[in-house]
Amino acid sequence: MHGKPSPEPYLKGAALLGVSAADCLVFEDMPAGIQSARAAGMRVIGLSTTLSPEELKTADAVLPSFHNVKVEFDEGKLKLELIADRSHLAIKTKNRNRAGSV
Repeated sequence: MHGKPSPEPYLKGAALLGVSAADCLVFEDMPAGIQSARAAGMRVIGLSTTLSPEELKTADAVLPSFHNVKVEFDEGKLKLELIADRSHLAIKTKNRNRAGSV
């Protein structure tokens, strides 16, 4: 298997979970991982836990840490709330069971 920045690791992970790449949301703290996920056709949230937000600018959004992520399961739906600089961005996925949630 090829490593990052190849999309292969993320595509294989999605296939193992039985979900399409377009339904995946990746959290990454390195540019090679962001490049890998984007090449796989996934949305990416950069986490500036290791590098500066500027170094992660190719991600769809950048958060300081997982402390800015709220996760809820409601009737088989996964709801993520991403909190950045006093603004809130909610992303909802399609219906999935908990085992298949990404």
